[in-house]
Amino acid sequence: MAGTFEAGTPPARPPTATARTSIAIAPGALVFVPDADEAYVLKEVQSCRGFGADANLQVTEAGGRGGAAAVPRDVLASVVEADPLALQGAPDTVKFSALTEASLLHNLRVRYARDDIYTCAGSVLMSVNPFKQLGIYTSEARRRCKDADAKALQELPPHVYVIAESAFRGMLIEQKQQAILISGES
Repeated sequence: MAGTFEAGTPPARPPTATARTSIAIAPGALVFVPDADEAYVLKEVQSCRGFGADANLQVTEAGGRGGAAAVPRDVLASVVEADPLALQGAPDTVKFSALTEASLLHNLRVRYARDDIYTCAGSVLMSVNPFKQLGIYTSEARRRCKDADAKALQELPPHVYVIAESAFRGMLIEQKQQAILISGES
């Protein structure tokens, strides 16, 4: 049976927009728990009991490995349920049922581990520096974007070529200037 908890103290970091101070979590559910080294780590709920200052959330490593440990009270409010699409490494985060900092970071980690360095949030393209050469900037990739119709272009995997082709088509069709903002550090 699911338990309910309410944080008795402020979280170590501000809760995300969708974080709640009182939630019911069933045993077996996957959650993201704040972590000093990894930002958030994936855990599996073993039990959730109590309310307020008496709340107790017991978690194990995902998959039930290892012994159960209590989530510290000061981070209970920042625990969020794991979005199934984030666990898979979805190409577009707009499709998440709940877009949280934890689900976004986990999704990027999963995709990065597969050398999928591009991820979309609607029309916004996010990139994580792979620090190695990837064979993703080919003439075949450019041709796929150029030859795709409007619908097929939006269904292609996230890539800088998709963004460039979309902007180019927007310029031709709308007869208006297009802008691409590139921000970050590498």
